[in-house]
Amino acid sequence: MSRESSSPDGRAPLLGEEWQAWRARLDAVGFHPSKRLGQNFLLDPNLLEAIARDAQVGSEDRVIEVGTGLGFLTRALLNTGACVVSMEVDRRLHALVQENLGDHDRLELVRADALSGKHALSPELIASIPVDEPWHLVSNLPYAISGPLLSECAGADCPPSSMTVLIQKELAERVGAGV
Repeated sequence: MSRESSSPDGRAPLLGEEWQAWRARLDAVGFHPSKRLGQNFLLDPNLLEAIARDAQVGSEDRVIEVGTGLGFLTRALLNTGACVVSMEVDRRLHALVQENLGDHDRLELVRADALSGKHALSPELIASIPVDEPWHLVSNLPYAISGPLLSECAGADCPPSSMTVLIQKELAERVGAGV
């Protein structure tokens, strides 16, 4: 892949050499994105920063991210100063992110599924939810878990103060139809 043209502020999408290095690491562990897990990486630094900015989180905030992927959104969230708990179900991606970001003092990486079945949050996710302080859900969610996860988080004993999530258009239309 060659580097694409840059954005108006001069930042280029994560392609070129940096993406080539990530691609080589993925190939080395035999990784191919899983359609079943809805794995889709956000590569544009401008988009990643916009998501973190739109979440309006900072140094006093606790964020739970579902679907760490390669940690690109995780890094943008950490750059806000927030404390981040990031969950990833894929052991290979979890290991790569652990190597890349695992020593960050405001990051807890959890290898687990966010849901236990279709209508329950996993014990690992429940354990990550603070009971005495607000928290925020910020994620690029896989389609298959988006609806149940959003519903279960909203109905949790201690629901998130905000949810800033990327979801597929079809789910957004379904969610928006009820408004």
